[in-house]
Amino acid sequence: MEVQELKDKLNEYRPFIVVSGKEIDKTNEKVQEFIELYAKLTGKRVGEGTCRNCILDAYMELSIKTEKQLKRLVMPSKFKLKEGRVVVFQNTDYTNANITDEVAMKMIAFSSKHAGNFENPKEVMQAYNGLTQEIEVIEDAPTVLEEVLDVQEPTLEELRANYKEIKGKKPHWKWDEETLLEKMNED
Repeated sequence: MEVQELKDKLNEYRPFIVVSGKEIDKTNEKVQEFIELYAKLTGKRVGEGTCRNCILDAYMELSIKTEKQLKRLVMPSKFKLKEGRVVVFQNTDYTNANITDEVAMKMIAFSSKHAGNFENPKEVMQAYNGLTQEIEVIEDAPTVLEEVLDVQEPTLEELRANYKEIKGKKPHWKWDEETLLEKMNED
């Protein structure tokens, strides 16, 4: 589904959801379509139970999103984070609701340890390095990448700069490369 299609759908559902002074008819076909679409896009269920405003709240939640936010919702992603996982990367919290394949590849490019955050780490690593062979152990992935792609590990100064960008503060001056990577990957 494209963003414009989603906007058109929301406009189509509006007269059935935004009803002045009346209760939303949960049995209406268009309302049911909206409930299913909302669940598909956000993973959240509405319209169950006796709530009076949850469907309207869900509609408003989608209708006030920006073009970029809607694009994230409708964009299919091959790579899903592990259930309940929140990953902080480049000053943004990522969950399955807003992760994209592009962001996943940036995470892996920054540190192959990010592959462990995904349900399908081998597939993420394969997509990143373009290999068709299986990667046996994720911990060995940096070695495989270095051998195949001749990738250079970031310098200590590059890691310090990345830490400052991600965390918004300078790293401790005694931290080595390994400690910096561990601290950057902490939630």
